[in-house]
Amino acid sequence: LWAGDPVAAAEFGGEGFRLHEGLGDPGFLSNAAGTLALAIYALDQLEPQPLTGVGLPKGPIVSPDGQWVVFVEPGFGPGPAVKKVSINGGPPLDISRLDGPSRGVTWGDDDVIIAASGAPATGLVRILPSGGEPIVLTRPNRERGENDHWFPVSLPGGRSVLFTVTSLTGGLNAAHVAVLDVAAGTWRTLIRNASQARYLPSGHLVYLAGERPQKKVGDDDRYTNRDHRLPQLLTLHVAQYHDLQQKSE
Repeated sequence: LWAGDPVAAAEFGGEGFRLHEGLGDPGFLSNAAGTLALAIYALDQLEPQPLTGVGLPKGPIVSPDGQWVVFVEPGFGPGPAVKKVSINGGPPLDISRLDGPSRGVTWGDDDVIIAASGAPATGLVRILPSGGEPIVLTRPNRERGENDHWFPVSLPGGRSVLFTVTSLTGGLNAAHVAVLDVAAGTWRTLIRNASQARYLPSGHLVYLAGERPQKKVGDDDRYTNRDHRLPQLLTLHVAQYHDLQQKSE
């Protein structure tokens, strides 16, 4: 799921539906204003059906039973709101609020939502779909050079969560993929110099590794290290999760 670019993002849900996040009809919405809306459509249909009104929804994730969509939306409160909306439509429901910018959300098959907060002192938090205050699961370990915890992905059973540990020196270029033992509250490194791992039903992990271009002094201010027009030197890798567990640190 890619939610950083408002042009398009998609993830397959259950029962032949696809969740879609993209710019609204330019005849009604102003693209320059960055307005977004979530929509859903059956794969045998060409026209999506609106799922939310106009706003700034980010990072939509489908619930394990395929009946709900959770997403994060900036608001006027102390942090972005975590919301859910029925797959059949209706008003979105506020279920919690993060203490910093969203850095990824996952909804495990144990019916628990794990979100990543961009607040300096907070890493991953646990949120119940029924609502309530988030419970902090991890905090970056500065003594080990950790800057933040991003991109959570619940593993089958809900006992473990993949996530990316960014570095105090080097950012995502020096990041590593770790796995959290939710019950113990501890985590260990699976893959160094890697990020944004995803678990596949086959038991494989897909992840990114390589160099992200950095902005240099004197570069045009229109370009940043997150700009899609810069050359990306990242490569996609696949590995067996079981093998990585045996070699984890």
